[in-house]
Amino acid sequence: MNDLEQCRLATLTEYHIAKLHDNPGKLFDNITSLAAQLFKVPFACISIIDSDKVLILSGSGVDERTIDKEPGLCVDAIKHDYTYQIPDTRNDPFCVSNSIVAKGIRFYAGSQLKTPKGFNIGTLCIMDTKIRNLNKEEIGILENLCQIAMHEIEKHKTNVEHKKTQDKLELSEGRYRSLIHDVLDFSNVGVFILDHNFEIAWINKTLESYFGISRGEVIGLNKRTLIENEIKNIFEFPDKFSDKILATYSNNTYVEHFECHILENDVCCERWLEHWSQPIKSGLYTGGRIEYYTDISERRKMKSELLRIQKFESLSTISSGIAHDFNNYLQGIYGNLSIAKTMVDNTDEIFEILSNAEEITSHAHHLTQQLLNFSPKKAQEKEPVSVLKLLENTVIFSLHGSSVLAKLKLPENLWPIEVEKGQFVQIIQNLVINAIQAMPGGGTIHVYAVNVQLSDGDIHGIGISPGKYVKIEIQDEGTGIADEVITNVFDPFFTTKSNGTGLGLATTYSIIKNCNGDIQVRSEENKGAVFTLFFPALNDVRKKTDIIDISTENVTARILVMDDEAYICQFVALSLEEVGVDVETAANGGEAINLYKNAIDCGRPFDVVILDLVIKGGMGGGEVIKELQKLNPDIKAVISSGYTNTPLISNYKNYGFKALITKPYNINELLNRIQKLVK
Repeated sequence: MNDLEQCRLATLTEYHIAKLHDNPGKLFDNITSLAAQLFKVPFACISIIDSDKVLILSGSGVDERTIDKEPGLCVDAIKHDYTYQIPDTRNDPFCVSNSIVAKGIRFYAGSQLKTPKGFNIGTLCIMDTKIRNLNKEEIGILENLCQIAMHEIEKHKTNVEHKKTQDKLELSEGRYRSLIHDVLDFSNVGVFILDHNFEIAWINKTLESYFGISRGEVIGLNKRTLIENEIKNIFEFPDKFSDKILATYSNNTYVEHFECHILENDVCCERWLEHWSQPIKSGLYTGGRIEYYTDISERRKMKSELLRIQKFESLSTISSGIAHDFNNYLQGIYGNLSIAKTMVDNTDEIFEILSNAEEITSHAHHLTQQLLNFSPKKAQEKEPVSVLKLLENTVIFSLHGSSVLAKLKLPENLWPIEVEKGQFVQIIQNLVINAIQAMPGGGTIHVYAVNVQLSDGDIHGIGISPGKYVKIEIQDEGTGIADEVITNVFDPFFTTKSNGTGLGLATTYSIIKNCNGDIQVRSEENKGAVFTLFFPALNDVRKKTDIIDISTENVTARILVMDDEAYICQFVALSLEEVGVDVETAANGGEAINLYKNAIDCGRPFDVVILDLVIKGGMGGGEVIKELQKLNPDIKAVISSGYTNTPLISNYKNYGFKALITKPYNINELLNRIQKLVK
């Protein structure tokens, strides 16, 4: 036994713990009873750690007065200087051999009974049969109750040593009872304490704010009368609330779980409350009850948002499936138009008709991209984008059907940026729609864009690095944004609109940040809002034109194409053969594997393999690539699909693919992928 432990044990003698154990007093019972009720646990106890045993001063749900010292959770708890928690005893190595696990205890939390000299002589602990984890406020309540218990031990020591007068003892007890009330006052749970006649003995400040009542005015009133005359009228369904509570009074039962909705009025705010009650089995108000009211407004809001997200994800699954099939059909149309254009002179009138049809097909593809924007897992392929036309067209398109006009100031020499086109369109649409909603009576939206070179001195307050940027400003003439909320407008789920989702500006912020750009907002109430966007400019503009022109350049390669749509295989084969590529096609995974193996055996291996992600009724690209890698670990494969929201598409390189091409694509895009791989 070390010197520190000897001093601690000597402190127990100094505090007359043995005598206290023989006659602990009712206050300890009140503390453990209150702790059990506040934390809704079956067990709470105050214990002192002696040399060879644990002395129980008081226990709620605990019958023992003395238990063995080792092994013990309270013994371990006094070794710490903070509230000691074990959220799940079954997953804690220290508790593996502890008997409390066998008794069904899953959760333990203990605060230390610390003397003024710093010795931990015992604990106030709570235990539950459920997995739990106290938050900061709950820990504070437990520690406050523990301090009250320690004060009582100090009082016992003083009483034994100095024989204090009865008056001083009563004054001290009143002070400690006041401390208990203070603990409850600072709780975020509203509390009614009723005596056995249902008269109100005490309420805390939280309950005063919830119900808009005053402690001084209601103490001593019968709770039945208060409900009927006043309290029930603040609820959305007054009779439902009063019938529920009064029935428990008549039947001498208790509320386990009841959600009730307070409407905003002159004396209290709108909120959702969860109500439950428990009997008081000991102490001054034995036979009475404690009623609790917890604010669950945020919990209900999050539950509602979760339901909305789940619906959103369901829509994502449906829309991505539709988009996949639609993209396959578009691929066939797009491909055949491309082939037809190679069969006529570019000065022919038919060539122009085919080009127009090709452009319409491209617009149809943008429609499927809008469907795929519902998918949060959409794989984004960034590309060089010319801002001018895309910005202008998106603003004009977004204003269709509204009473808002647009004034655009867009110079011709705007630098290109690198972004996924669909996401850029989504950003601009979100901001334009936001502006339309801010001007319900109509108005004008002003859109400016300019090239800027930002230095270290220019980026103060902007979350970007020095360099070249395209700066876009979108300004409305609406109601503006209040100072107290403007810092929250990019937070997920934050909205000031009654029917808003709080996702539009949050999505915009996320996309721009992923592009290494930034978005800023400034506003004054009734003077409109200005959103400023910064997109990094491309240094190498040649990326825009780094595409093969099939009319001028041939590619020497052997290609294997797997797709279950015959018209797609036909388009790819005809187009690639026009520029000297040797193409073989397969309609399913088994056929593709056999062709690949035979080509190796014949000494004429394929240079590149193009695999469709989904093959109806058979192996898709993800499964086929695994088999082909067994034949050739260095295989050069391209994954092709109309889906964009699968893990494989999002991380295709992790699955063994060298490149991705999304449907519909033209032959130039496909040749670009092939050329990069065969080089």
